[in-house]
Amino acid sequence: MASSSIAEYFTLRDASATAARIPETKRKEIADALALGRQKAEAAEALWSNGHAAEGLRLVVEALTATLEAAPRYDGATSAPAKEPAKPEGEVEGAESDAPKSEPPPPATWRTVLAARGVSADRLNAIAEAEEKARTTTLPRLDADVNAAHADLYQQIARARLDVERALAYAAMSPRELGVTRIARIATAAVLGVALIAALVFVMRTPHEVTADASATFANSPTFGAGNAIDGDVNSEWLLPDRASGWVETRLSPPRHVARVTLTNAKNAPHFDRATREYRIELYSGGRVVEQIDGEFASFERDPQPVSHDFDADGIDRVRFVSRSHHNLGGGLAEMTVEE
Repeated sequence: MASSSIAEYFTLRDASATAARIPETKRKEIADALALGRQKAEAAEALWSNGHAAEGLRLVVEALTATLEAAPRYDGATSAPAKEPAKPEGEVEGAESDAPKSEPPPPATWRTVLAARGVSADRLNAIAEAEEKARTTTLPRLDADVNAAHADLYQQIARARLDVERALAYAAMSPRELGVTRIARIATAAVLGVALIAALVFVMRTPHEVTADASATFANSPTFGAGNAIDGDVNSEWLLPDRASGWVETRLSPPRHVARVTLTNAKNAPHFDRATREYRIELYSGGRVVEQIDGEFASFERDPQPVSHDFDADGIDRVRFVSRSHHNLGGGLAEMTVEE
């Protein structure tokens, strides 16, 4: 049932079939009745919300009455004309027949029309109650006489009128207007669908961020800063101050699995006077070291080649390279690559 309602919302197949059976003159009558009811309802709301409650209540009653008048026009537009009964065989054309003549069907009430349009029994009863109160309640003449019961009545009538209009709205639309509505709904749904998918991707996709930090930097210069060790360029280097040990680390957000760490030693071209000798790689998770490996660049190289160490650690949020000793004037590192 829900799927058919959704399909109808987008295809408007039943609404289009109904519109095709309604002559343009009748459609105009239905549209005018609904428009008048809507006009009065909007005016009633303007008065009610601006403190003119008595006049607003009076006008919302008129709005319901005007909207209900669209129902019999709808029934007359869609009902098939009654067929003349077939004459008995041998009966002369124009002669009086003894057969009883069929009576025309009684005019439809708004209730039967709305029921045929799919309005539930509960809502029909609510509309009937609102219509009855609208006819029989003595309305206040002055704003000062409006009380809480009148406020409830206003809301009850306004809701009932809206239910009637929604049930008959498609009957007031031409096939062209229904086509435009169908296209607009499908286009809107497509745009919303794309926006929803994009939002879900954005929410579910966790951005991978990698930043660097170091214990110290040669001459405190950005030229030799920590970021050089993770920028993918072996010609830029992180360098330590003279004859100092220290560390550089990459911080991983979110934490991830680490399968391999690859190192390229520093050389400080064109001076070729700095490189790490003994080192340690430390993998951190939540502030503690979960794995570590010691290594050594045994000799100074003017063209250092990458060296890799394998790991199998989950939830790693920091990978630290510790330069424990150095060649020549000080230690450093050209590049550290972390693989998942």
